[in-house]
Amino acid sequence: MDNLTPEQQKIVDEIGVLTLELEAAMAPSRGHIIFLTDGTVGIIPPKSTVKPSDFMVFPNSSIKGKTEYETIAVNIMAILKRTGDTFRPLGWEEYETERLKDRNFSQRERGYFDAVIGYCANSDTAKLFSPMWKKVAEAAHE
Repeated sequence: MDNLTPEQQKIVDEIGVLTLELEAAMAPSRGHIIFLTDGTVGIIPPKSTVKPSDFMVFPNSSIKGKTEYETIAVNIMAILKRTGDTFRPLGWEEYETERLKDRNFSQRERGYFDAVIGYCANSDTAKLFSPMWKKVAEAAHE
């Protein structure tokens, strides 16, 4: 299987899978169907080309409906951007440390952070946060 991330290749190597790429049924950008030796079927998702830096546009009209939530969501994407520009777990402690570097941090951000961090996990969850971010995610997959 070509174009696997190291993590995906490790999974394939460890569990010993038979693979079948079904290009007619599944576009290469959507992943690989795998048939495991125990008879189950799974999908190895493709490596996303969408990065947190793509979501630096302000997410107006978000699902939360308030600027405070939208601002924190952009702060999260900015932190992810400047710390490697990849989607990954981001905890409150790291968020606080990074925001202190911005010199514009308040402990009141915690409640907003907790409410939006799940939307910043990857491009699929980000597109659920606002119509603007949905456009960003969809444009990257065209």
